[in-house]
Amino acid sequence: MQGTITTLVKENNKPSGDVADLQHIAKNNKEVEKLKGDFIKQNQYVTSLEMKLECEKKASKQQKSNIQELQESLDEPEQYSRKNYVEIHGIPADRGISTDEVVCKVASAVGVQIALENIEISHCLHVHRKKRTKPIIAKFPKLCLPSSQATLQQLAGQRIFINENLTSYQSDMTKLAIEKRKDRKLLSTWSLDGKIFFFLPEK
Repeated sequence: MQGTITTLVKENNKPSGDVADLQHIAKNNKEVEKLKGDFIKQNQYVTSLEMKLECEKKASKQQKSNIQELQESLDEPEQYSRKNYVEIHGIPADRGISTDEVVCKVASAVGVQIALENIEISHCLHVHRKKRTKPIIAKFPKLCLPSSQATLQQLAGQRIFINENLTSYQSDMTKLAIEKRKDRKLLSTWSLDGKIFFFLPEK
């Protein structure tokens, strides 16, 4: 009888299968809660990184804007200093006459009479590749050639262009505008007094 009671006591002291399952579930719940906490922390970290990235993007955009403004402010006086300069493109390299004479002939072809003594300086511009034509730059005490809006003329069977002497920045803007015109995003583009103008399509 005593042995039977002892056995019953030992069996009562052992956790039942249901209790063991509950303990296992409780343990799993703790692990799940821990994972949830880790996940929340990771989300918060990712959110902080996204906010930091957004701030960096805004700062970068502002910096680019500041650089653009600085570049434009530096470009303006440089472009102004080129006001009395023009570039003539399309003249054959083996023309056989001086650049001053070329300038006078081109000016005459577009209806402007210029005496040699009115040309302060003229010379060919350097080009990286060998070409049959080299651009000529000329300076006048007072600019008397027509603007680049109507500068295409015929001279000795060549297409002659008279352009303003633009800074590198304005030249890049001109090239970009020309590309947009070729893509039909602009109707036309031209330069006047060192500034780039364009017409947008009506739509």
